Amino acid sequence: MKNFKETKPQKFTRLSEEYDLIADGEHAEQYIQNLYIEEQEQGVTNPERWFEYAKFCFKYKLISKAELFMNKYVKEVGLDERLNLLMGAMHL
Repeated sequence: MKNFKETKPQKFTRLSEEYDLIADGEHAEQYIQNLYIEEQEQGVTNPERWFEYAKFCFKYKLISKAELFMNKYVKEVGLDERLNLLMGAMHL
């Protein structure tokens, strides 16, 4: 039997996805935030994570948080097609 060892970021990602699957946005967001904090403490800048968090916030109607993380993404990466689509969906 293999020893399955996951890193903290892997664990936080897995748990956020599992809670999201059962539509438990509150717990899913806690693990997304834990992942964000863990990466900050490790000195990791991951704009893709900001985009994913913005999508998550939009899904759960946390619009001000979605806008915050979209702005962080734009400052690091600039506008791209995915972001334009997400921004367009927010304004429907």
